Amino acid sequence: MKGNFLRNQASAAAAGPGHWNDPDMLQIGNGLLTPAEEKTHFALWVFAKAPLLIGCDLANATGTPSLAILMNKELIAIHQDDLGQQAVCTQNCDANFYSNNGTIQTYQQQVMIGGEAFVTVLAVNWDDDGTAAPVEAFYDFVEHGISFSKYDNCYMYDLWGGPDAVVNLYGQTTYSLGTIGPHENVAKRIACSPF
Repeated sequence: MKGNFLRNQASAAAAGPGHWNDPDMLQIGNGLLTPAEEKTHFALWVFAKAPLLIGCDLANATGTPSLAILMNKELIAIHQDDLGQQAVCTQNCDANFYSNNGTIQTYQQQVMIGGEAFVTVLAVNWDDDGTAAPVEAFYDFVEHGISFSKYDNCYMYDLWGGPDAVVNLYGQTTYSLGTIGPHENVAKRIACSPF
């Protein structure tokens, strides 16, 4: 999964409506991944705007966490947005993710749904050491163009259904996206304004 996604990212600029990159079908529900890995797999494919080809027998997935992941309406809406931009890496893009280094890699894209524009951010902990401690992911809203000022008010919505947050930057530009364990992710929808 990791290799397919990272190779797919090499041609992110070429993706768009009518010509999508395809890192292969989803492996969710096949018993190959942990529930956390299945969530990360789905979020990665959504942010890559990859075809969401379900590779499991749905009759066996009924009532399982796998089916709930595949039916996440918030992430599907991001996948099907009006702009169709594949997310690009914005943080720790040159790191070696084939080692156990605990580094968080972050992807960002602009999204338009029903005339409303916002930014989505996906942070992934690629650490392959199953005993590693979770890592807190920090993100600079001004540096990455989400906010125009370090005094903006921002609304951060958790695409996995966790608690939403109203963020007043109060003179800071960096904000915590959350704590991420190995192979886990956080996916956020963020909109900022000066008032």
